[in-house]
Amino acid sequence: MFHYYRLTSRDYHGMIVRKSDDLTEEYFNTGTSKWEPIGIMTRYTWPESDTFEMYDELTEAQAKKLTV
Repeated sequence: MFHYYRLTSRDYHGMIVRKSDDLTEEYFNTGTSKWEPIGIMTRYTWPESDTFEMYDELTEAQAKKLTV
């Protein structure tokens, strides 16, 4: 099962990230239209981070519309 996020920070605005139950993270590369490994969500979930909670949670259906 995946959890999907759309980042809203200035540097990564609009990036779609999916995180699996085993904590593997991938982002959707719009240039190649493929999911690629990344490790970014700690920046958005760590309370002391300047990008804390700067994301929107997406449903799988919403994510699929954005990654077609």
